[in-house]
Formats: sequence, C-alpha cells, structure tokens
Amino acid sequence: MSLTVAVAIPLVTAFIGWVTNWAAVKMIFEPAEFIGIGPIGWRGVIHRLAPKLARDIAATTSTVLRPSDLLARFDPSELRSMLDDRLDPALAVVVADAADALRPGLWDDLAPEARAMVLDQVRSQVHAGAEELVDQLRDEVDELVELEPLIVTALTGENTATLARLTQEIGGRELRFIELYGGAFGFLVGLVQLGAINVLGQWWLMPLVGVLTGLATNWLAIQMIFRPLERVQLVGPLGYQGMFPARQAEISADYGRIAADEVFTPSNVLRLVMAGPTGMRIVMLVLETLQRRLEAASPLLEAISGATVDDATRARLQAGLVARASDPALIDPGLRDEVEAHVAEQMSVATTIEDRLASMPKDQFERLLRGVFEEDEIILVVIGGALGGVVGLLQAALVVGLG
Repeated sequence: MSLTVAVAIPLVTAFIGWVTNWAAVKMIFEPAEFIGIGPIGWRGVIHRLAPKLARDIAATTSTVLRPSDLLARFDPSELRSMLDDRLDPALAVVVADAADALRPGLWDDLAPEARAMVLDQVRSQVHAGAEELVDQLRDEVDELVELEPLIVTALTGENTATLARLTQEIGGRELRFIELYGGAFGFLVGLVQLGAINVLGQWWLMPLVGVLTGLATNWLAIQMIFRPLERVQLVGPLGYQGMFPARQAEISADYGRIAADEVFTPSNVLRLVMAGPTGMRIVMLVLETLQRRLEAASPLLEAISGATVDDATRARLQAGLVARASDPALIDPGLRDEVEAHVAEQMSVATTIEDRLASMPKDQFERLLRGVFEEDEIILVVIGGALGGVVGLLQAALVVGLG
C-alpha cells in the first residue's frame, strides 16, 4: 500500500466522523421549514418539536421558580423615589378630575396650600394601597398564576427562534463537542481500518467501516453529553462525567440570565397575570383596594367638598379614577422602561433560577437539553451511518484508483 493511501485512510475516516456529526448538529436547527417531497423530508428538530421541548423546559423551570418568587423581593416602597416626582403631574390631573366630580369647580376653588395637602394625602393613600395590593398578591399569586404557559408562549410559534438560540447558548459547548469528537473518533477508526486493509486487502471494508463510524460517532457522542450523570473514575486519577451534568453550575447561570432577559420580563409577567380569570381577579383586588382607600379618605373628601360622600359617590369616584389613571397619555413614555428595569432587578429572576437549577438533581436538570436529542436520536444516528457509508464508498474509490 502506498504512503498516499496510508495517509488518506485515517484522514478520510476523520472527515467522515466530523461531517456526519456536523450534519447531525445542523439537522437539530435547520431547516426551519419542512423540506422534502410528500412525507419524505426533514425539518429541524427544534422547529418541529418546539411545543414539546418548550413544555419540557417549562416543567423543569416550574420546579425551581414559583410565581410568588417573582414578588418575594419586590418592594413597592423602593419605587417611591423614582416615581413620586415623575408621577406628581399625572396625580394632580387625576385628583383635580376627582375633585370636580365631587363638585364642579372644587379644585379651582381650593387654595394652593389646600391642594398641596390633598395631594399629600392622596399620595400617602396611593403608597399604602400599593403595599396592601402587593401583600394580597403575595398571598394569592401561586394559586392565580401559572408560569408554564408564559414559558411555552415565549419559546414557540413566532418565538421558536428564541428556543433555538436558547438551545445553542446553553448547549453550545456540547454541540461543538459532537462535531470535534466525530473527527477525532473517526481518525482512530481510520487507523484500525488501515490495519484491517493491510491484513485483509478488501475494498468493501471502506464503506462498511464508514457506516459503522457514522453510527458509532453519532450515538456515542450523544451519550457522552449526558452520561454518566456523576463522575466515574476510570484509571487512577482519570475519570469522566457527562458534559452537560458536569457543567450544571455554568449552564444554570446561562439559563437564568436568558430566562430573566427574554422570558420573565416585567412586561411578559404583566401580560400573563392580566390574562383570563387571573386578570379579572387582579382587577377585583385593585378595585377592592381602591374602595378601601376611598373609604379611608371619605372624611377628607367631605371636609374639602362640604358634601356627604356616600357609597354612590365613592362608586362614581372610583370609576372616574380608574378611567383617568388608565389614560396612557398621562404617563411619561420613558418611565415605563425605567420602572421595568427596576422591577426586573428587584425580582432577581436570574439569581433565583441559577441557584435552584444548580442544586437540582441531575436527572431532572438534563431535561433542559435532553429532549432536543431524545425524540430523533435514532434518526440522527441512522443518518450518520448513511452519510458514513457514502463517504466510505468515495474512500474505496480513492483506494482502488490509487492501486
């Protein structure tokens, strides 16, 4: 056998191992839409199984994060310094409307000192009402809110690209390992193949070894990502642990950061809690809190208006306050972004998820990535074998052609 052939054999088997594993990784993410004829074709695993994968991630996340965790560190009093000065102009408009609802022209008739006193009283009631509302929500939020729908919605449908990016970020090192491992393992197989060719001299060993190399590299690489869950000592100080469980702490930090930035944002959480029956209950809590605050302020209202404030009057005031306070034109557009950033910092979602995922049992933790391979593992392995066989035929042609 010529030196050229001897060098080519392990290099080609290394290429077989690399290209089959590279193709397997690509097939996890691409194509986004089905490509094929009739039932024969392929769609990227992430895009085809997005609902199931998102449910797996949601179920894992829900074991470490509860709705009450999102409110546990939230303190509305910390927002006062940020909000009071910015909201005072809007508060003055709302209070003026309420005063005129008690008696037309009442607000204009009040002296500046009286207006300032009323605004101070209302501001105090708003602060107390906000704290009271948050306390009530802390007690009921676990029963009112489910986080899994939020996670599934954030990772499926039009947001499937987010799921693909999440998978690439938390499993990027493992996916890269699959590709490189294929090349390294293929090279070792090529050395064995070289010895077999020298002894047996049969060209058909090339495609056969190509098939076996493609099958073995894809299957073994996937197994090495997740197994063993705990480190196993091999020889002396040498040992091995599946890459994913070995990186649990690092992956937990990455996932916590991504979840906080893209899933459990204040705006996403607000949309979740305001949807359906949960939103109705939140509205009822707000109205009940507002009603109690109006009852507490009734003596002040009667003093400045000179009229009796009965239930009907409070109901009229309540409706007017809700309608006026809901007007987006009253709020500085830039304030929302500042408030959301402050609330996100208070919720500390990233830290909470990181800490709890890092201590999660490894058989539960692997669900963050395992589902990506689980459903189509056999298909990916078989395709690896088929590609290996094709490259092996080309390798055989090379060997035969070179004598």
